[in-house]
Amino acid sequence: FNSFLSENLGCTTFSFSVNLGIYFKDIPAEQHSNIKKKKDYLRPEEYECHFRNSLLKNLNQPELSRKDIWYIDEEGMYLEQSLIDVLQQMSNYALPWFDRFENRDEVLRTLLEDDEINDGTFGFGNNPSPIRSYQTGYIALSLGKYSIAKKAFNEAIESCCFDVKQLKIDLESINLID
Repeated sequence: FNSFLSENLGCTTFSFSVNLGIYFKDIPAEQHSNIKKKKDYLRPEEYECHFRNSLLKNLNQPELSRKDIWYIDEEGMYLEQSLIDVLQQMSNYALPWFDRFENRDEVLRTLLEDDEINDGTFGFGNNPSPIRSYQTGYIALSLGKYSIAKKAFNEAIESCCFDVKQLKIDLESINLID
């Protein structure tokens, strides 16, 4: 953290958090059209990802009650314990979280049924919301679930929050297939 942020969070500049993000290439970059690339691989920032989450510490750190920040002082107090804790959280929580959303049917089910922040996952909006409709439409389209995609695209178009021209083109392509 920089000095301004660490002061406002009540931690040090040596403290850290671990944020997770999943970016689905099936969803056009409506909001984040300038996503970085390296050798033809997209390299989105965490805040540009469709599904996001944060690791939470299991350490007791009386200096900082926030569960999403590992407190490290200038002398390196808690550094070793924090790194061990992060490795455990990666193994026990982060990797299963990534594995869960590797399955696109689970992604679609989450978009259709789950509340945002149901298990710490966020970024896909409340149900209903324009961003959730937008994401649902493209994930459903990628799975060939055209009736779900049509409904979601129509909701996204009616919201007037997105490039309606592109959504209508994509909706028309479904009508040609369906």
